[in-house]
Amino acid sequence: MDKTHIDITKGLNIPIDGKPEQSITATKDVEFNALLGSDYHGLKPKLVVQEGDKVDKGSPLLVSKADESVVYTTPVSGKVAAINRGARRALVSVVIAADGKNSQVSFNSSKKSVDKITPAEVVAGLQKSGLWTALRTRPFSKVPHSSVKADAIFINAMANDSYAANPEIFFKEGAESFMQSFILGARYLAKIAGKQVFICCHPDSQLLQANYSEKNLSVASFSGKYPASLSGTHMHFLYPAGRNANNFWINYQDVTAIGKFFSEGEIMHQRLFGLGGPSVAKPQLLLSSLGANIRELTQGELKGDNNRLISGGIMNGRACTDETDSFCGRYHLQLAALDQGNQREFMGWLSWGLNKFSNQAIYLSSINPSKLFNLNTSTNGSERAMLPMSTYEKVMPMNLLPTQLLRSLLVGDIEMAEKLGCLELDEEDLSLCSFVCSGKYEYGEALRHNLERIEKENWDI
Repeated sequence: MDKTHIDITKGLNIPIDGKPEQSITATKDVEFNALLGSDYHGLKPKLVVQEGDKVDKGSPLLVSKADESVVYTTPVSGKVAAINRGARRALVSVVIAADGKNSQVSFNSSKKSVDKITPAEVVAGLQKSGLWTALRTRPFSKVPHSSVKADAIFINAMANDSYAANPEIFFKEGAESFMQSFILGARYLAKIAGKQVFICCHPDSQLLQANYSEKNLSVASFSGKYPASLSGTHMHFLYPAGRNANNFWINYQDVTAIGKFFSEGEIMHQRLFGLGGPSVAKPQLLLSSLGANIRELTQGELKGDNNRLISGGIMNGRACTDETDSFCGRYHLQLAALDQGNQREFMGWLSWGLNKFSNQAIYLSSINPSKLFNLNTSTNGSERAMLPMSTYEKVMPMNLLPTQLLRSLLVGDIEMAEKLGCLELDEEDLSLCSFVCSGKYEYGEALRHNLERIEKENWDI
């Protein structure tokens, strides 16, 4: 089994307060869970349930009109409490009122040894269980069509985001069972990888010492600044995605769930979340269920009432706007709470900046590099011109031309954007560029718009 180490020197660790202690302090059961439409780019859903229907864990909620063999399932048993739609009847969420019984659809027929199972059986099992939706493609970051084959599969077992749980805590909590399930899950995924499966982890991870057997499975360790933990960074250095390279990516907790499904016939709904932020009274790691209601998870945990709840990391998460979408995202393992930052500061531009952070070291606070800040959601200004000041180059670890790429995304030049490497990227890969941008642009939104155009106008699946 090959082992590689890569140190990321470019990037930025956001010095924000509210980081959780790396120990599990609570298990929280919630009344409501949900499947969110916004988690799945380009999904045109066909619902197979109605409000009031009773469902078991693993029951189908919807299928994609473009590929009905891929099933989107419920993570808990209970009753369909609400089907929420937004503008133009776009699906916002399918909300399940949990009954606490965790009764499950029978998947015993899917239990099969990793040494005897065929690639077709792995794909079929993942699709009918709903675990196929844990995979995303690169390019485009969409749930793979059932006919699409992966050249390489990337398993992300890292966390150097501000509030993420260390994966080692997750494996320790489950004793040997979670670790063994993870190894099994990786081996099952190796069955459907065209060329290689990469497990990406920290240099001190116990995953480096595990025995995986498969020849097409290798382990790579990454260290350094954020975004060392992002799958886009891993792919760039190990097997870049593009027109001639279709990759899948998945997180370590979903891989563990895959191992449990094939070995025990069980749908693992439990997830380990990191809860943090300057507005959290006691940042912590907590166990809950997939798609859990964030307002229930954070009840009694916040300072004040003028907070923005975020599913996902502060750099790449999704703001919870109302009760219809305040649920943990399918791919999110962090929750954050920040002050809304909607109070104007009188003559703030004249401030010494003792309590302000800037990557350009323009504030006096830069003399204390270890200081943590109570950052909020304010952009500290409105949109303005994009300035080429080598700002983006300092935080972009990939061997790309970020200033030129970002400008092509803003003007919608999809041909130039593709030449400059946009097919390698997901919104999270440009989050630091948005953070340090003096022009206040959201480059993730611009990237998604360009990717949709490329796929629609100039892409053959």
